[in-house]
Amino acid sequence: MIVIDAYHRRTAALADDYILVKPGSDVALALGIMQILIQEKTVDQSFIDKYVSGYEELCSKILPTYTPSNVTSLTGVSTEKLIRLDRTYSQAKSPFIRIGHGFSRHRQGAMAVRTITMLPALIGAYNKPGGSALQSSGTENAINLNVITRPDLEKRLINKSINMVQLGRVLTSNTDSIMSLYVYHSNPATITPDQNRVIAGLRREDLFTVVHDRFLTDTATALYADIVLPAMFSVEQEDIYRSFDHYYLQRSPAILEAPGQAKSNWETFCLLAKTLGFKEKIFKRSEKEMVELVIKEISLSESDREALG
Repeated sequence: MIVIDAYHRRTAALADDYILVKPGSDVALALGIMQILIQEKTVDQSFIDKYVSGYEELCSKILPTYTPSNVTSLTGVSTEKLIRLDRTYSQAKSPFIRIGHGFSRHRQGAMAVRTITMLPALIGAYNKPGGSALQSSGTENAINLNVITRPDLEKRLINKSINMVQLGRVLTSNTDSIMSLYVYHSNPATITPDQNRVIAGLRREDLFTVVHDRFLTDTATALYADIVLPAMFSVEQEDIYRSFDHYYLQRSPAILEAPGQAKSNWETFCLLAKTLGFKEKIFKRSEKEMVELVIKEISLSESDREALG
C-alpha cells in the first residue's frame, strides 16, 4: 500500500511507502507517472487501442512537458521515488487507486480527479481483477429517502429549484421574486459564493428570513434574520446517519434533553405542517418512528438489523 498525501498523517504507519507531495500538485504527479509509463513501455497498448480515446493527443501535446525533473520540481517528489512508484503501480496484479477528497476541493480539483482516473486506463487496470480507481463510496444509496421526502405528496404548483451557489444573484434579481428564505444546516452569509451580493440580498427589507440553528451565525444576526429558531444538537435527537467513505450506517439515540425551546428539523417541519393544516400521517410521526420506518426499508442481515434496532 502506497499513500500519497500533502502532509504526514497516521496512515503512514500502515503504508509500505508514503509519498509527500506539494499541495495542488496532484495533476503534475499523475502526468509525470504517465510519462514514465510511456517511456518504459509499460502501458497496456491493446487496452488503450480498444477502449481509450485521445491517447495520441495526450502523448504529443501534454506529457512532453512533464519530464521527471520537471515533475520533481512541481511536486517535491524525487525522480527516484517517481520511478519506483511508477514501476510498483504498473507491475501490480490488482492496481487499485483510492482517490481522496481534499485535493479535489480547489479550482483545478475536477481536472485532478479526471487525470488520476486516466492512470488505470493506461495500464489496463480496469480490465484486471480488483484493478480500478474509486473516488467515493458509502451508504448514500442504502436508504430509501422517499420514505422521508415523500415525493408522492408533492403538489408541483411551482416547479422551481435554485442552485445555492446562485443565491446572491437570485436574491438581488428582479425576476426571480424570492420573498422568503428558510435557512437550516447552512450559513449563506459566510459560505455562499459572491458574498457581497448574498449580503445585499439578505439585507432586503422585503425578504422574510428565518434561521434555524444552534448558534447565532452570521446569517442569524439581527442584520439579516427576522426570526431565529433554536435547533437541537445531534446528541439531543434520534437519528440515523449515512456514511461518507465507508459502509456503515449508524443509529444515534437521543442521550441528552434539549434545552429550552430547541427543536430538531423534523419536529419543526411537523409543527409547521400542523399549523398549516396538513393532515398526512407522516407529519404526526416522531423521529424514532421515522428512523424505524427507514430501517425497515433497508436490505439488511438479521444481525445488522439487530445492531441498528
